[in-house]
Amino acid sequence: MLVMLRPGLAYCVTEGQAVFLDLTADRYFALSPAKTAAFSDCLIEDHSPEAKPALRYFIDAGILVIGVADATGRALPNIQLPARDAPLLPDVSVRRQTLVRAMAILLATRFKQIYRPKALFAFGLEARWWKLGANVSGRGRLGDLLEAMSYAERLLPLRLNCVSRTRALKYFLACYGVDTDMIVGVRLHPFSAHCWLQVDDIVLNDTLEGIAPYTVIRGIK
Repeated sequence: MLVMLRPGLAYCVTEGQAVFLDLTADRYFALSPAKTAAFSDCLIEDHSPEAKPALRYFIDAGILVIGVADATGRALPNIQLPARDAPLLPDVSVRRQTLVRAMAILLATRFKQIYRPKALFAFGLEARWWKLGANVSGRGRLGDLLEAMSYAERLLPLRLNCVSRTRALKYFLACYGVDTDMIVGVRLHPFSAHCWLQVDDIVLNDTLEGIAPYTVIRGIK
């Protein structure tokens, strides 16, 4: 019997336990070390007869599904593991229009965090942000754009969690045609999750030291 991870789930193994992110339900959950070992056995293509009870358990739990129908369209995006901090740049002059756009996105993100928190993990970018920069490449201005968002955050000390801050920066950079990956990481003992933004393997809104305790569980384009 061929099985696959249920669409909408992502997982990683950290400290000997499988940790799952359910984007649809906006929740995390973990398996015990024993169940993690059984889960790993279920993902092997040639299952042993002893794996059948475990297969049924994970299917009934909604973690695995039978078959690979439409699996191609639901594949998780390929992402690079973080390897570099964003380079430190000298002070730059922030353009007024760029700053206003960054502030508007921060305010909209704060509103969404309050009234539509589950939408922060929606797949892909919303069209209204993406269309602003569809034919523009701002990769050469990346330092200027990061400084503009940093300045906007200082002017608007909003209470944004890491998901909201990362989502806001992703939207903002997309306005200028910069393609980025939103990365979610987890750790155990105590459990916590963290989110940051990358261009290729460059961490944009955190540091390698800051994200070191976390194991990457999912990348979101």
